[in-house]
Amino acid sequence: MKNKILRGVKVAEGIEIGSIVIYPGYENEVLPFYILRESDKQAEIHRLSTAIDSVKQELKALQSIFEKENDPYSARIFEVSYALLEEPWLLEGAQKIIENESRNAEYALQKVIAHKLRMFEQASSVAVRQRGALLEEVARKILKKLIGKDDTLASIPEGKILVAPFLSTFEVAQIPRNKIKGLALSHGGMTSHLAILAQTFDIPVVVGIKDLMRYVRDGQLAILDGYRGLIILEPDESTLRTYEAKIKHYLQLHDKLVDIKDLPPVTIDGRNIELCANINLPAEVKPAIEFNAEGIGLLRTEFIFLEDMLDEEQQFNIYSDIADKIYPGSVIIRTFDIGADKLAPYVREDNPFLGWRAIRLLLKEKKLLRTQLRAILRASRRGNVKIMIPMVTTVEEVLEVKKLLNKIKRDLRNEDVEFDENIDIGVMIETPASAIMAEVLAKEVRFFSIGTNDLTQYTMAVDRNNPYVSELYDPLHPALLRLMKNVIIAGHAAHSWVGVCGEMAHDPMAIPILIGLGVDELSVAPRFLLKTKEIIRHLSYKETKAIAEKVLDMKNAAEVRRFMKDVLKEEFHLNNVIDLDSP
Repeated sequence: MKNKILRGVKVAEGIEIGSIVIYPGYENEVLPFYILRESDKQAEIHRLSTAIDSVKQELKALQSIFEKENDPYSARIFEVSYALLEEPWLLEGAQKIIENESRNAEYALQKVIAHKLRMFEQASSVAVRQRGALLEEVARKILKKLIGKDDTLASIPEGKILVAPFLSTFEVAQIPRNKIKGLALSHGGMTSHLAILAQTFDIPVVVGIKDLMRYVRDGQLAILDGYRGLIILEPDESTLRTYEAKIKHYLQLHDKLVDIKDLPPVTIDGRNIELCANINLPAEVKPAIEFNAEGIGLLRTEFIFLEDMLDEEQQFNIYSDIADKIYPGSVIIRTFDIGADKLAPYVREDNPFLGWRAIRLLLKEKKLLRTQLRAILRASRRGNVKIMIPMVTTVEEVLEVKKLLNKIKRDLRNEDVEFDENIDIGVMIETPASAIMAEVLAKEVRFFSIGTNDLTQYTMAVDRNNPYVSELYDPLHPALLRLMKNVIIAGHAAHSWVGVCGEMAHDPMAIPILIGLGVDELSVAPRFLLKTKEIIRHLSYKETKAIAEKVLDMKNAAEVRRFMKDVLKEEFHLNNVIDLDSP
């Protein structure tokens, strides 16, 4: 079928044209379970031992590669997974089943793993339960070895769009970035574990594509559109020409943007907008600095849960390293936002986005929070570190964090440990409750950063990872804009600054509105810094204020976007600077 369009959730922007290669996995295979003869038991134990040793060797090699391409911190996931394979219970437990029950290696391994996973799930510690997720990935890799389906990505020819139902952390780490042009998955969400890693690849990534595996086949020509979150299978000549022109246009725009790298993010009538970077992994500090980010507006610390929970000293080293590299710019460290779909598959909830996550989880698991706050405070000695609390719904949550923070400060003073006594604490505004209560919250904190991704889904009652209702997910809906105006007014009345760190911060349609509403700071992924700066430099603050007032009275997001497209083209002449057809 020509021009078959399948929609999903965009994770990383970009457009690529190429042939599809399907990554084979064992998930659709029927695992063999059978009874062994006595004479075959030792050979079966050796087969299992060989498979485990082979996975160990691969993990060591992956860790070495990942350290070179990314950073030693995120590469530790392989170190901890290797340690799981070294645990005596794994081989010894499976060996006993083979010997005592005369069952094959696949059966024995699954039985041992299932027993261990139940133990992990019952543990009181979040960090221990996270090990269960790693154990499942390790087990899948061993099983692949055993059934002879351990296909690797190394042999994939260049210029391919990789398609799969799902990829584990190990499989994502093995993707040859110099070969794969794009990644399309039928499962996963924008904030999933895989997405956090895939965003560092600088290729378009679209996940959550319903019926993807039903329609794709090896060698099929496809267009992966990471701007719209879709894949076009067997595009016709007209569609190909359109997208080839788009790719050429993007390359030309990129060359233009490099020229403004050293210029300030100031409107034509002199309003300065602080432009910072969102980062997922420590390795992303480098491109943030290269593109002249004025600071780190959001350091997501969930990467610490890529493996076993890092201790205070390890966290301190990471935070200090980032703070030192970005100095004199500041770094806003968000406390762990685990839960929902973020690195917590061990939490079983009917509505995870409305459940036990972020600050709700940390206030129950105070050992995690205390360790992180101690590490952050110790890293604040140069005065350029700030703390941000995610998923706040009540002022009591903020007060409880401040109470714990003050206790930790007293402890550090008694230990003669240097830290910033006046460290700023802020709130990530991402729930309607916090937006409505911003006036009250502003009395307790020094800054707000609006997380438009979650604020949109909670306000519009739309799961942002659900393709069935994705058309309702639009941060330019006037309901969202009115909430944001309330937050900005409340923050400024309390002499606090207000920023935006969600995806809206780099949306060309949204930037003039945000500036017109009065935001002081925009924080975007490093790859969007130059584009965002160029847009700011084409705007008039006086005109954006009038624009913001006008869109607040509109009826829906579609009306706002139509209006903003005309404004950007006719008033600010941005059609030659950015692609106004991209979302």
